[in-house]
Amino acid sequence: MIIEKSAISKIILSGEHAVVYGTPSIAIPVFNCKSYSKIDKNNLNDKKIIIKAPQLDKVYSIDKNSLKNDILSGRDNLEPLEITVIYFFEKYNLDLAQDLIIEIFSEIPIASGMGSGASISASIIKSLAEVFNIKITKDEIYQQVFEIEKIYHGNPSGIDPTVIVYEKPVYFIKGKNIEEIKIKEGFVFAIIDSKIKSSTKKVVNWVKEERNKNILEYDNIFKKIGSITNQVKIELESGDNEKLGFLLNKNHNLLNKMGVSISELDEIVSLSQKFGAYGSKMSGAGWGGVVISLIDKKNKDSFTNNFTKLNLDVIIF
Repeated sequence: MIIEKSAISKIILSGEHAVVYGTPSIAIPVFNCKSYSKIDKNNLNDKKIIIKAPQLDKVYSIDKNSLKNDILSGRDNLEPLEITVIYFFEKYNLDLAQDLIIEIFSEIPIASGMGSGASISASIIKSLAEVFNIKITKDEIYQQVFEIEKIYHGNPSGIDPTVIVYEKPVYFIKGKNIEEIKIKEGFVFAIIDSKIKSSTKKVVNWVKEERNKNILEYDNIFKKIGSITNQVKIELESGDNEKLGFLLNKNHNLLNKMGVSISELDEIVSLSQKFGAYGSKMSGAGWGGVVISLIDKKNKDSFTNNFTKLNLDVIIF
């Protein structure tokens, strides 16, 4: 029997980096861009778990002995896919009675700010839970994904697993109750992939170091981003494209000032406005990744075509 489960992706609309330091952030789910994990039981009796990730051109092999170690004590030699599986086995004290083959496929641009890592972890956990007939809650999935995120991102806000697991747009403040946002219908967003990969952990650590050099300057930027985020929430609930677009532009300028945007992202933001967007900003950690643009529904085909001609991928949602 083959088990296949999926998990959605996410995009940060406002508040990246600043959210790590206690200001609000808004993230929204992207339902038409997912990761998938397919598990097949194999009777070779080698007592191994094979993880196939063709998009990464990698195959991992986990034997029975690897499942009996403390995964959170520090295993820098392991990849996130391996850690996700081993951590699941340890948490539920499972025994490997037969071989498992796990195949991973993702529509989500990797290392691009859309939560591909959290999504893939969530899809694996869902698949394993069904294979072992474990009735797992969303809260339990969230906790596991968040632990894995902490290993690989250092000091994550928790916003990725929150949106991806609970599949709701959220107004998020680290350490406080999550507030679901009721977004008024009618918004159309475009995600443009720069195709430049970026390490969230590396950028987050860089921002931390720069802030330590000039706390007043960075905290002032974070405060302004927090104010913008609160205004973004109001416009999402009221449905005003013009005002929301203006706020996205303003947010991007602050991220640029922070030092996490790059010329390629700035160029995509500029082109988005040229192609008719209400507003645009980089999204995620920065130094690569994606740009999110608020566009008119009537303009989505021409907007997409303009970027396709530049060999850039666009996701409309």
